[in-house]
Amino acid sequence: MGIDVGERPSGYPLLFDALWRDIRYALRRLGHTPVFTAVAILILALGIGANAAMFSLLHALILRDLPVRNANELTQLSLVMRSGQQAGLSFPAFQELERHSQAFSSLVACTDVVLTVDTSSHSAPVDGVLPGRR
Repeated sequence: MGIDVGERPSGYPLLFDALWRDIRYALRRLGHTPVFTAVAILILALGIGANAAMFSLLHALILRDLPVRNANELTQLSLVMRSGQQAGLSFPAFQELERHSQAFSSLVACTDVVLTVDTSSHSAPVDGVLPGRR
C-alpha cells in the first residue's frame, strides 16, 4: 500500500519532480490573475502580521515569567469552604500566618477589585488586583 514515487537513476526522487512541477504550474496560474494574486498575498500578509501581533501581546501579558526571583516557587493560599468554593483569607488570618509560618520565606496579600477606567467618551469597569502593603 502507499504511493510508489520511484527514483531516477541519480537517486533524485520523482516526488520532488512532481512537487516542482506543481509549484511552477501554481506560479504560472497566479501570473495570469495578478489582481487575485496581489489580494491573496495581501490577505496572507495581514493574517500573518495579525497572528504575530496577537502572540506578542499574549506573550507580554500572560506567557512570560513573573518578574520575581524563583517564580516557580510561588503559591497561592485560600480557604476552601465545605461547598467547595474558594474564599480569601481575612487580613487578621494573613497576619497570623505571616507571624507563625515557617513553611514560607515570605508572604504577600492581595485582593481582587473592580476599577473604573475613564476616557473622554465613556468609562468601563476593569478587573484588577491590589497587592497588600506593610
